[in-house]
Amino acid sequence: MHTCHTPSERRPQRSRNTGIEASSGDYLTFVDSDDELESHSLSANMAYIAEHPDTDMLEYPVSVHHGSPREYQVTFHPHGISGAGIFAAWISEQGNEHAYACNKIVRRSLFNGIAFPEGETFEDIAVFPDIICRCNSVYFSNEGRYLYYDNPCGITAHYRFRTQEPLFRHNLRLAGIVREAGMRKEYARLWSGCLNILTVLYRCQDADMRYIDAAFARLDAVRPHLSDAISARNGFRSSVKYLFAALSGSGNVCRLFGCKKLPS
Repeated sequence: MHTCHTPSERRPQRSRNTGIEASSGDYLTFVDSDDELESHSLSANMAYIAEHPDTDMLEYPVSVHHGSPREYQVTFHPHGISGAGIFAAWISEQGNEHAYACNKIVRRSLFNGIAFPEGETFEDIAVFPDIICRCNSVYFSNEGRYLYYDNPCGITAHYRFRTQEPLFRHNLRLAGIVREAGMRKEYARLWSGCLNILTVLYRCQDADMRYIDAAFARLDAVRPHLSDAISARNGFRSSVKYLFAALSGSGNVCRLFGCKKLPS
């Protein structure tokens, strides 16, 4: 085992990038310092990879907010996807909703030329859409479990504009890729997700209103067609938000649903 030390103020991104650069194996996985893996999570899934060496990425179950009342499970029916349709299948199966770095085993070479953006939060969603686009074979496993412990001091427990903004920016970029790919229903779902994130940004006590006003205009300029929003089946609340946005603009949606500020 080889240990690399990085400054603590550099957040996990520097540690991950340092580990990627120092690695010499065929596969990588990431474990945050305050999390755990259930016994045999890696051995069971590496056994599958050993039998299927064409696997570029394997994703296995994760317990999110583990140990708290907010805990929920992300599990999979074992299946693989391969070929040119991997990205489309990943989006259709809403893989972006659990685009964590932590519960995956990834071929090392896929990170050539790709690094986690340092100094930013929600760096996983910035990186993994690009990783998925490079994959030729992905497997979703029901073996093992990553224990993603709840952190009462983490970025999802407190709402500050600077730490929440990258989530909007990276999801908006992903939505643009999906839109360019002609995946209209999936784009409508992602667009609604961006509107929800923008509402959270609006509710931050330290919100940058110049940024948010520009984001309103960006969303309104690429609003999906009504028929696509309906076929996306995002639920009643999201449908209501979409109709308000179509009638009066995204800004009024955020003002209506985001009138109560969030704790910082």
